[in-house]
Amino acid sequence: MPKLRFLLTLLGAILLPGILRAQDNHYEYLKTGSRNSIIANAGLSRFEDQAAVIVNPATLSYAMGSSFSLNTTAVGFSNITFRNDKGQGFNINYGNLNVLPNMAVGVLKPKKNEKDWVMGYGVYHRMNDKLRFTDRQESKIDVLDDSESPGLETYIAQYNLAHQIDEISAIIGAGWNISEHVAIGFSQIFTYRTEEYQEVFSASALPPRGGGATIEPVSGMSDFYARYYKIFTQTKLGMAIQLPKWDIGLTFGLPSVGIMGTGEVMSEAILNNIRLMDDLNRPRSSYFANGRADEIKPKYKYGLSAGLGVSRAFGKLRLYTAVNWYEGLKAYTVLDPGDVGFFQPVTDSNVLYTDDFLRVYAKSKSVVNASIGADWSYHGTKHLLFSFHKDGHFAQQDDAEQGKQLAVKRWDNYHIAIGTQQTFFRSDWMIGFRYSFAKVNNAPEPYSFEDPTERNFLRGDRQTGVLKATSFQFMLSYSFKIGVSPDAIKQ
Repeated sequence: MPKLRFLLTLLGAILLPGILRAQDNHYEYLKTGSRNSIIANAGLSRFEDQAAVIVNPATLSYAMGSSFSLNTTAVGFSNITFRNDKGQGFNINYGNLNVLPNMAVGVLKPKKNEKDWVMGYGVYHRMNDKLRFTDRQESKIDVLDDSESPGLETYIAQYNLAHQIDEISAIIGAGWNISEHVAIGFSQIFTYRTEEYQEVFSASALPPRGGGATIEPVSGMSDFYARYYKIFTQTKLGMAIQLPKWDIGLTFGLPSVGIMGTGEVMSEAILNNIRLMDDLNRPRSSYFANGRADEIKPKYKYGLSAGLGVSRAFGKLRLYTAVNWYEGLKAYTVLDPGDVGFFQPVTDSNVLYTDDFLRVYAKSKSVVNASIGADWSYHGTKHLLFSFHKDGHFAQQDDAEQGKQLAVKRWDNYHIAIGTQQTFFRSDWMIGFRYSFAKVNNAPEPYSFEDPTERNFLRGDRQTGVLKATSFQFMLSYSFKIGVSPDAIKQ
């Protein structure tokens, strides 16, 4: 049993390294709506665009007529940098070019009576993130004990991280005026979520040829892979209040309810010809673990949420402010591998430890996001739009939990957006730019190639450092109003 515990400890260190806690981990990175995507959360307090069915369905009742809208982040560029105290680190640059819209929503107002219901519908990307990162090092350094391998060994190490999340939602909802100043509404969201994750690390120390080495090459490798899809639904309730000078909106989102899904998880770890103790009299050893579990029922979920938005006009300038709250969730299992074998050869005792390495879990903290925005109608139907928006991360790592947390981007984003709106007859065009930034002063390295040792499985000791993430997006939106003249549209 002591040997088994030792094996668990060393394989756990290989398979569960700390990674960048790297829009897979934020509720509000992808904003929806033509105006709402630039004036963040403006639609909470009043009807701003067709995304009302997503933001606050109660405001649908204030729509002046039927309309339809498409919007997208047409071009985006992002950068992640990390530097530790020694000046070592990495850069990740990636971008996107979207031809198709990431949101298509509409409003249907069948009658002109103000107290009749108004329906909203749409399909949109709720979350979309893809991260690919690779690194490699080859150098001549002293890794192995000189009594077994005199001189410098050839050290070759590689690291690969791939993580992709996609959530596509279909939504339908309605809003009603229950009095002159108060409206209520609800929406039902159906979401298809997919997540795929792979993390691979390998390293080898090759003794010099003809240098008198008495041992063969030493190597280690770990490979963890997981993927799943999940279909779930959520309900959102809303209220909108129109006062002589103020517009106020309230929303309440219920927890998600799972419908169906399936997933798999697979992992492998190898240590070959390695010495993990300082005692040179003990023989070198090799270890191997490999396991796979499929047809797993995933249990990913979202908790409660609530929002409050307020806006007021001051002449040609309208100001907005909003706060959104998201419930934290205790640690729970997303993918449970069950009693599959992992340590090889499989025994009745070591199969009980499969959860330590193949289980996928999630844990989230409570998040409060806030935003301020402005709309300046500077000339007729021409508008200048602006907002500042905080978007906090929610996933948490819990070292007491067995298995792996898949969330990668663990930092709070801050967004500054500016744009313009132009109206041409029944069409509105919105063009905007958004700059996002984040900084973490004590971020852990996801891996290290510096000063590797056998006792650390041919890896270096991970340091902490400064992580910075920035991105720039160009946003484009188009909306068409059906049967309503521009002068009748309430902005």
